[in-house]
Amino acid sequence: IYNRGGTLGFRDGTLVQAVSDGKIYLISDSKRRHVIDPDVLEWLDSEIIKIGQKELFVHPEGEKL
Repeated sequence: IYNRGGTLGFRDGTLVQAVSDGKIYLISDSKRRHVIDPDVLEWLDSEIIKIGQKELFVHPEGEKL
């Protein structure tokens, strides 16, 4: 029998996109920060990972970018 560990989140600096509404978030300080300025995406220049609501809500909401 294996003990089930806690839910893991994404590393800081990861860009994720919610498949339900298409919003893009940056994981920073273990929080999800909604990217509302498209210039931020150019500055980060990183792959965007599409995720579901369950994975998104592992991270509490932070300030918008």
